[in-house]
Amino acid sequence: MKPNEGGQATGKAAKWLDKDFYGFEPFKKQLSTAKAAVEGSDWTLLCWSPVPKAGDIDCK
Repeated sequence: MKPNEGGQATGKAAKWLDKDFYGFEPFKKQLSTAKAAVEGSDWTLLCWSPVPKAGDIDCK
């Protein structure tokens, strides 16, 4: 994800975002919120957990 590049997810990625984040726009908002919550950080991690087969956003 880069500023002014990319766009809506398609295929399996779109289905995953719809299922775990309720769509692309809510996902972008949640990712941006998580990133902003970490003072001085330019990194946000998006990971896949095979159990329970769900996406998660984490900042360290």
